[in-house]
Amino acid sequence: MRPAPTCRSFAPASASADPLLLTLKLIITPLLVAGVSLAARRFGPTVGGLMLGLPWMTGPVLFFLALERGDAFLIETARGALLAVPPIAAFAILYGRLASVLRWYWCLPTAAISFAASGLAMSTLDISHRVAAVLGAISLLTGYALVPRPTKLTGARSLPWWDIPVRMLATALLVAGIAATNDYLGPTLSGIVSSYPVILTVIATFTHHRWGVDAVRAMLRGVLLSLLSFVGFFWTVSIVVPHHGLVASYVAATLAGLMISGSLIFGIRHYSKWITPPTVQ
Repeated sequence: MRPAPTCRSFAPASASADPLLLTLKLIITPLLVAGVSLAARRFGPTVGGLMLGLPWMTGPVLFFLALERGDAFLIETARGALLAVPPIAAFAILYGRLASVLRWYWCLPTAAISFAASGLAMSTLDISHRVAAVLGAISLLTGYALVPRPTKLTGARSLPWWDIPVRMLATALLVAGIAATNDYLGPTLSGIVSSYPVILTVIATFTHHRWGVDAVRAMLRGVLLSLLSFVGFFWTVSIVVPHHGLVASYVAATLAGLMISGSLIFGIRHYSKWITPPTVQ
């Protein structure tokens, strides 16, 4: 049995310090937005939301960083990922609550402010991985209850050919803008900004604008449920890596995340009447 490494704090790497990391984000994140957008158009916003919560980018990026920086780094970054979940839930809750009365360009900054405020509060907490995971799960389930259930899912509007390329461009610009702030912010603020839900921002605003209030609420509820697999993934990493190492922790975490996501998709497909995909003209 391997001794558990300890690491209670670290300063997030800046964009200039990790050009490879920034390059990966600029390439992978827009591709993920395109994939989720296509899935939402094919299977509906709920399935799109369920896909969105998986650690498609965070997991692989942290794996390669851990190869270079060690298990202690991965343990603390897993804790940071878990601490970022309640602020993301706050973002989704406020956006979903305001969507019926405000347009997307008012919902977005208000939700972003709620993310920043709750992120700042979470960054002051010195809590264990277990407590962070429990808080994350509670915030997600609370968010799912607070985001209003869609009353009607109407068909999507006819989408122009440039819709997904524009989403990808908006994502890349947002990632670049966040990376540019890292050299000017302290470690705490940099950590909060770096965990900002870029993909959720782009998908939510485009869904709201194109498909309407009910579609964005269905997507947000799907995201909140899917993030349970995100919590399960990083909680598993945090408890396995100290004793069995990086590769074993990722194998176990991937299995845990897939089991949670598969169960959610199966349950919604069989028990939710909101899974009917919108018709794309």
